[in-house]
Amino acid sequence: MSFTKRTSRGPTKAFVVIAIFSCVFVPRIDALSQVRARQQTSTAGRNLITISFSKIWDYQLERPARLIDVGPVTDTKRNNLIVLQPSDNANEGGRALLVLHWDGLRFSSDGRLDVRGQSIDFLMAGKFRSSHVSPQDHSPFDRPSTVGRPPVNGTAAPRPVTPNVFNGQTLPPIQVVSTDGVYVWQKGALAKLYPTPLDPRMGLVLGEQELDDRVICGTGDSATSYEIGLNRAQPSAEGAPTTGGGYARHGAGLQIFPGAEKMTLAPGIRYVQSIWDGKYKWMIGVARGSAAPTDQNPAASTGDRLVVYVPKFASRGKSFWQLTMDDFEEDWRSDSLPGHLLDVRIGEPKNDGKVGILVLTSENKDTEGHLYFYQQDR
Repeated sequence: MSFTKRTSRGPTKAFVVIAIFSCVFVPRIDALSQVRARQQTSTAGRNLITISFSKIWDYQLERPARLIDVGPVTDTKRNNLIVLQPSDNANEGGRALLVLHWDGLRFSSDGRLDVRGQSIDFLMAGKFRSSHVSPQDHSPFDRPSTVGRPPVNGTAAPRPVTPNVFNGQTLPPIQVVSTDGVYVWQKGALAKLYPTPLDPRMGLVLGEQELDDRVICGTGDSATSYEIGLNRAQPSAEGAPTTGGGYARHGAGLQIFPGAEKMTLAPGIRYVQSIWDGKYKWMIGVARGSAAPTDQNPAASTGDRLVVYVPKFASRGKSFWQLTMDDFEEDWRSDSLPGHLLDVRIGEPKNDGKVGILVLTSENKDTEGHLYFYQQDR
């Protein structure tokens, strides 16, 4: 995995390896044998306290969906459920982008917007654009601007202030990025800022470096990191981080695209999501069930299982970017899931203080969309 890095001298190729992409694209462990070994013995390299999850609720959506995410879109103090679903003209690329909230009984609508989709859809809510005011660099990944500003006491000049304003209104700190655009919540509705770069696949969460999230477009050697700027998305001037906080997120669900066949955590287990935030340090994969092809997806399966990996005891102090699959061990597998598994996200969609794993499936011959929420056992 590499990123295209742009400098004042023009574009060059900077082959910067991210540990997560090494995990995703280079299978290194046999998960089943690892679980057996763990059941049989405990060693200094393994965690003595394991984690497990329980399904605590399920929910049928009013209409089938393609992708989901969780984030505080309408209010910084309340999470929303964001849903991308086919619209009435789905065969022509039509999609509906919904922002919902839990009202105590159901997920109620805050807003809906017709958008365009592609053969491979993308959906992600995140802190992609905010205002920066910094007196000096806080980490190696800060982006100081030295234009017209001499260094102060040998340090780099302050980062420029980026107004987070659209149509004269200060924007919420969270934006929604879909296949065709970057959207914000403004005056009680979703508003489009500008188009998304082609082929978005992942997001980089860099909150601990005081940087906005980034969007990764493309796969393999064509992957490029983009910043969501004031008027457009632009290629990032940096490569991938190698230390510090943050983690990678996947935004295209279990859709099949070039490179997806290499997204494996172990033989037969596809990478679907990750989090490295506070006490939540999980790599999540899907163990394929039995083949159940559909007209839309000949490679579809049913009876899939979630698989959660955690860092080994000796690797707990490493940053997300420094880890490889040799640093992880499998800790839990779910029961078989019904229907076709479409997407996996992490969050708390009901705002009950319970961060967990949210799963989207398509069931009953793809006529129903279902959500399943798994909470970590205490």
